[in-house]
Amino acid sequence: MLRLTELRLSIYENRDEMLPKLIAKKLKIPKDIIKGYNIFKESIDARKGEIYFVYTVDVEVEDSLEKIFLKKGYTLTPNYNYNYPQKGYKRLENPPVIVGTGPAGLFCGLILSQMGYNPIIIERGEDVVKRSESVERFWREGILNSESNVQFG
Repeated sequence: MLRLTELRLSIYENRDEMLPKLIAKKLKIPKDIIKGYNIFKESIDARKGEIYFVYTVDVEVEDSLEKIFLKKGYTLTPNYNYNYPQKGYKRLENPPVIVGTGPAGLFCGLILSQMGYNPIIIERGEDVVKRSESVERFWREGILNSESNVQFG
């Protein structure tokens, strides 16, 4: 699929009707050659006094046309598929250590566990109930527990 950026429509234009026409105009092809499109991003631009929707779309066309457009400087839709790490079969001398149980630490632990690496996750600070109390005390009274606060978990 091709990635097209900076497609602008007035807020008064019908998106479903006008966006395919705009895509065809930008690519300089008839609208019926477009196999399909997906809106990747929609934003609003109100910087110049008028309000516009600005789109980034991924457009599907015939493979032969895609190659022509690539030669003209258009780009392909990036591959955002997640590639899992190689599965672990050999026992490690030491397990991987993950520091912190924030979203990244927990996700890292999950993926490494699924891949057979048996990680150890360590966390600084109090348990959830006590930490919640410490954080609430900080926001309410300004008393900081330097060993268990907002930044730890």
